[in-house]
Amino acid sequence: MLTAKERALFDLLLNVAKRHRTNTTLRVVGGWVRDKLLGKHSEDIDLAVDNIKGRDFADLVARTVAAVAPKTPPTKLHAKRNKSKAGGPHSSASAGSCAYTVIASNPRALKHLETARMRLLDTTIDVVSNSRMHAVTQ
Repeated sequence: MLTAKERALFDLLLNVAKRHRTNTTLRVVGGWVRDKLLGKHSEDIDLAVDNIKGRDFADLVARTVAAVAPKTPPTKLHAKRNKSKAGGPHSSASAGSCAYTVIASNPRALKHLETARMRLLDTTIDVVSNSRMHAVTQ
């Protein structure tokens, strides 16, 4: 069973996909699913999207949050911003009051997928493209 915060978060993510007509399937994967099945609390969610880059979906989320932010108390919707001067493995983008960080893939560190990281409703969300997962595992 989802908590009220989890329901609000998933509703927001689904509404972003619908609002922007991405026709993408959002899949929650990884440790959050395991923890939920075990009845444990988890502070982060891994989200796989299937026909859009993780950074592009994160940008849509950031833009949507920025559009509704004036109507929402600042403590409810926010994202953490990390900057890299060189743009190297981490680069940031923002839209209004919401930001996300892009972590480049790094196979040497067993980080095979580019990840967009944002923070919403006090939850860290890592977004990766599921279409790239198939290329990595084959």
